[in-house]
Amino acid sequence: MKNKFSILFALLALGVMSCDLGDDPADGGTATEAVAGEYFTQLFDTIGGSVLVDYSLVTISNTAANTDNQIRINDNENVWGFNSVFNVNLADSTFSGEKAVSATYEKPALRPYLPVGTLVTVGADYPKYMTITGGRIFGGVAHVPSGTTADSIAFSATALYYLSTFEVVAWKIDTISKDPVKLDTSNVFQYIEEVEDGPDGPYFLSGYRRTGFLEDEH
Repeated sequence: MKNKFSILFALLALGVMSCDLGDDPADGGTATEAVAGEYFTQLFDTIGGSVLVDYSLVTISNTAANTDNQIRINDNENVWGFNSVFNVNLADSTFSGEKAVSATYEKPALRPYLPVGTLVTVGADYPKYMTITGGRIFGGVAHVPSGTTADSIAFSATALYYLSTFEVVAWKIDTISKDPVKLDTSNVFQYIEEVEDGPDGPYFLSGYRRTGFLEDEH
Protein backbone atom coordinates (compact mmCIF):
# COMPACT_ATOMS: atom_id res chain seq x y z
CA MET A 1 0.00 0.00 0.00
CA LYS A 2 2.82 2.39 0.92
CA ASN A 3 4.55 1.76 -2.41
CA LYS A 4 1.29 2.49 -4.28
CA PHE A 5 0.96 5.86 -2.54
CA SER A 6 4.60 6.68 -3.33
CA ILE A 7 4.05 5.94 -7.01
CA LEU A 8 0.83 8.00 -7.05
CA PHE A 9 2.50 11.05 -5.49
CA ALA A 10 5.42 10.74 -7.90
CA LEU A 11 3.06 10.74 -10.87
CA LEU A 12 1.15 13.75 -9.51
CA ALA A 13 4.38 15.69 -8.96
CA LEU A 14 5.50 14.86 -12.49
CA GLY A 15 2.16 16.13 -13.82
CA VAL A 16 2.47 19.42 -11.92
CA MET A 17 6.02 19.89 -13.16
CA SER A 18 4.93 19.24 -16.75
CA CYS A 19 2.19 21.90 -16.46
CA ASP A 20 4.70 24.51 -15.32
CA LEU A 21 7.12 23.98 -18.19
CA GLY A 22 7.35 26.75 -20.77
CA ASP A 23 6.00 30.29 -20.84
CA ASP A 24 2.33 31.26 -20.66
CA PRO A 25 0.86 32.10 -24.08
CA ALA A 26 0.91 35.81 -24.81
CA ASP A 27 -2.44 37.56 -25.15
CA GLY A 28 -2.95 38.65 -28.74
CA GLY A 29 -4.65 41.95 -29.58
CA THR A 30 -6.50 43.00 -32.69
CA ALA A 31 -4.93 45.06 -35.44
CA THR A 32 -6.93 48.16 -34.45
CA GLU A 33 -6.92 47.79 -30.66
CA ALA A 34 -5.34 51.27 -30.30
CA VAL A 35 -8.64 52.90 -31.27
CA ALA A 36 -11.14 50.10 -30.56
CA GLY A 37 -13.52 50.40 -27.64
CA GLU A 38 -16.78 51.92 -26.46
CA TYR A 39 -17.29 55.67 -26.59
CA PHE A 40 -19.99 57.85 -25.07
CA THR A 41 -20.90 60.49 -27.66
CA GLN A 42 -23.30 63.41 -27.91
CA LEU A 43 -24.91 64.34 -31.23
CA PHE A 44 -24.96 68.06 -32.05
CA ASP A 45 -26.85 70.09 -34.61
CA THR A 46 -24.29 71.61 -36.97
CA ILE A 47 -26.45 74.76 -37.14
CA GLY A 48 -26.57 76.33 -33.70
CA GLY A 49 -24.71 73.56 -31.92
CA SER A 50 -27.58 72.32 -29.76
CA VAL A 51 -27.48 68.80 -28.35
CA LEU A 52 -29.96 66.61 -30.23
CA VAL A 53 -29.06 63.27 -28.64
CA ASP A 54 -27.37 63.08 -25.24
CA TYR A 55 -24.58 60.66 -24.39
CA SER A 56 -25.04 57.24 -25.98
CA LEU A 57 -22.67 54.38 -26.77
CA VAL A 58 -20.81 54.02 -30.05
CA THR A 59 -18.66 50.90 -30.46
CA ILE A 60 -15.47 50.73 -32.54
CA SER A 61 -14.04 47.30 -33.30
CA ASN A 62 -11.83 45.50 -35.77
CA THR A 63 -13.32 44.02 -38.93
CA ALA A 64 -13.59 40.29 -39.60
CA ALA A 65 -10.46 40.58 -41.76
CA ASN A 66 -8.65 42.19 -38.78
CA THR A 67 -6.64 44.58 -40.96
CA ASP A 68 -4.97 47.72 -39.60
CA ASN A 69 -6.61 50.08 -42.10
CA GLN A 70 -10.31 49.47 -41.41
CA ILE A 71 -12.60 49.59 -38.39
CA ARG A 72 -16.24 48.74 -37.79
CA ILE A 73 -18.41 51.40 -36.13
CA ASN A 74 -21.75 50.48 -34.57
CA ASP A 75 -24.07 53.01 -32.93
CA ASN A 76 -25.89 50.21 -31.08
CA GLU A 77 -29.33 51.37 -32.26
CA ASN A 78 -28.93 54.59 -30.28
CA VAL A 79 -29.26 57.11 -33.13
CA TRP A 80 -29.58 55.68 -36.65
CA GLY A 81 -28.96 51.98 -36.08
CA PHE A 82 -25.95 51.68 -38.41
CA ASN A 83 -23.12 49.16 -38.42
CA SER A 84 -20.53 49.98 -41.09
CA VAL A 85 -16.87 49.61 -42.00
CA PHE A 86 -14.71 52.73 -42.32
CA ASN A 87 -11.11 53.53 -43.19
CA VAL A 88 -8.69 54.25 -40.33
CA ASN A 89 -5.17 55.64 -40.14
CA LEU A 90 -3.63 54.41 -36.91
CA ALA A 91 -0.62 56.70 -37.28
CA ASP A 92 -2.75 59.76 -36.46
CA SER A 93 -5.90 58.01 -35.15
CA THR A 94 -8.13 59.38 -37.91
CA PHE A 95 -11.05 57.64 -39.60
CA SER A 96 -13.56 58.34 -42.36
CA GLY A 97 -15.65 56.74 -45.08
CA GLU A 98 -17.95 57.69 -47.96
CA LYS A 99 -21.24 55.78 -48.36
CA ALA A 100 -20.18 52.85 -46.20
CA VAL A 101 -22.82 50.12 -46.45
CA SER A 102 -24.62 49.40 -43.19
CA ALA A 103 -25.00 45.76 -42.15
CA THR A 104 -28.32 46.61 -40.50
CA TYR A 105 -30.00 47.72 -43.74
CA GLU A 106 -33.25 45.83 -44.18
CA LYS A 107 -33.75 42.89 -46.51
CA PRO A 108 -37.14 41.68 -47.72
CA ALA A 109 -38.65 38.99 -45.50
CA LEU A 110 -38.44 35.43 -46.79
CA ARG A 111 -41.61 34.42 -44.94
CA PRO A 112 -44.57 34.27 -45.06
CA TYR A 113 -44.52 33.45 -48.74
CA LEU A 114 -46.16 35.95 -51.08
CA PRO A 115 -47.74 35.56 -54.53
CA VAL A 116 -45.32 35.69 -57.46
CA GLY A 117 -45.23 39.23 -58.81
CA THR A 118 -45.65 40.90 -55.40
CA LEU A 119 -43.52 44.04 -54.98
CA VAL A 120 -41.89 44.61 -51.59
CA THR A 121 -40.20 47.87 -50.59
CA VAL A 122 -37.73 48.05 -47.66
CA GLY A 123 -35.36 50.62 -46.23
CA ALA A 124 -37.55 53.06 -44.31
CA ASP A 125 -36.20 52.28 -40.84
CA TYR A 126 -32.42 52.01 -41.26
CA PRO A 127 -29.92 53.90 -43.43
CA LYS A 128 -28.36 51.94 -46.26
CA TYR A 129 -25.13 53.95 -46.18
CA MET A 130 -23.25 56.06 -43.66
CA THR A 131 -20.74 58.79 -44.42
CA ILE A 132 -18.25 59.85 -41.75
CA THR A 133 -15.81 62.72 -42.22
CA GLY A 134 -13.18 64.30 -40.00
CA GLY A 135 -13.13 61.42 -37.53
CA ARG A 136 -10.35 61.50 -34.98
CA ILE A 137 -9.44 60.12 -31.56
CA PHE A 138 -7.34 62.27 -29.24
CA GLY A 139 -5.44 60.38 -26.59
CA GLY A 140 -6.05 61.28 -22.94
CA VAL A 141 -7.47 64.79 -23.40
CA ALA A 142 -11.05 64.33 -22.14
CA HIS A 143 -11.70 65.28 -18.51
CA VAL A 144 -14.54 63.05 -17.31
CA PRO A 145 -16.81 63.19 -14.21
CA SER A 146 -14.75 60.62 -12.25
CA GLY A 147 -11.82 63.05 -12.28
CA THR A 148 -9.70 60.89 -14.55
CA THR A 149 -8.81 61.53 -18.17
CA ALA A 150 -9.91 59.50 -21.18
CA ASP A 151 -9.46 59.44 -24.94
CA SER A 152 -11.67 61.92 -26.79
CA ILE A 153 -13.51 61.20 -30.04
CA ALA A 154 -15.04 63.53 -32.63
CA PHE A 155 -16.52 63.07 -36.12
CA SER A 156 -19.23 64.26 -38.49
CA ALA A 157 -21.81 61.75 -39.72
CA THR A 158 -24.57 61.61 -42.33
CA ALA A 159 -27.09 58.81 -42.70
CA LEU A 160 -28.20 58.05 -46.26
CA TYR A 161 -31.62 56.47 -46.63
CA TYR A 162 -32.73 54.52 -49.70
CA LEU A 163 -35.92 52.64 -50.47
CA SER A 164 -35.21 49.38 -52.29
CA THR A 165 -37.91 47.53 -54.22
CA PHE A 166 -37.88 43.77 -54.82
CA GLU A 167 -40.25 41.49 -56.73
CA VAL A 168 -41.20 37.95 -55.74
CA VAL A 169 -40.24 35.85 -58.77
CA ALA A 170 -40.44 32.32 -57.32
CA TRP A 171 -40.72 30.24 -54.18
CA LYS A 172 -38.12 28.03 -52.58
CA ILE A 173 -39.59 24.89 -51.02
CA ASP A 174 -37.56 22.83 -48.54
CA THR A 175 -38.59 19.61 -46.84
CA ILE A 176 -38.04 20.02 -43.13
CA SER A 177 -39.78 16.81 -42.03
CA LYS A 178 -40.48 13.53 -43.85
CA ASP A 179 -42.74 11.78 -41.36
CA PRO A 180 -45.08 13.55 -41.38
CA VAL A 181 -44.14 15.57 -44.45
CA LYS A 182 -43.65 19.27 -43.64
CA LEU A 183 -42.58 21.86 -46.16
CA ASP A 184 -40.98 25.27 -45.59
CA THR A 185 -41.75 27.78 -48.32
CA SER A 186 -39.77 31.01 -48.70
CA ASN A 187 -39.80 33.88 -51.19
CA VAL A 188 -37.22 34.28 -53.93
CA PHE A 189 -36.68 37.98 -54.70
CA GLN A 190 -35.35 39.90 -57.67
CA TYR A 191 -33.98 43.39 -57.12
CA ILE A 192 -35.96 46.02 -59.09
CA GLU A 193 -34.78 49.51 -58.17
CA GLU A 194 -33.42 51.81 -55.50
CA VAL A 195 -34.77 55.29 -54.78
CA GLU A 196 -33.00 57.83 -52.57
CA ASP A 197 -35.12 58.72 -49.55
CA GLY A 198 -32.94 61.62 -48.46
CA PRO A 199 -29.92 62.18 -46.22
CA ASP A 200 -30.09 62.79 -42.49
CA GLY A 201 -27.19 65.04 -41.57
CA PRO A 202 -24.47 65.97 -41.37
CA TYR A 203 -24.35 66.03 -37.59
CA PHE A 204 -21.36 66.44 -35.30
CA LEU A 205 -20.63 63.83 -32.63
CA SER A 206 -18.10 64.07 -29.84
CA GLY A 207 -17.42 62.37 -26.54
CA TYR A 208 -15.00 60.13 -24.69
CA ARG A 209 -13.88 56.54 -24.34
CA ARG A 210 -15.77 54.54 -21.73
CA THR A 211 -13.68 54.33 -18.56
CA GLY A 212 -15.58 51.73 -16.56
CA PHE A 213 -16.03 54.09 -13.61
CA LEU A 214 -19.62 54.44 -12.43
CA GLU A 215 -19.39 58.24 -12.37
CA ASP A 216 -18.63 58.28 -16.11
CA GLU A 217 -21.57 56.12 -17.17
CA HIS A 218 -24.62 57.49 -18.98
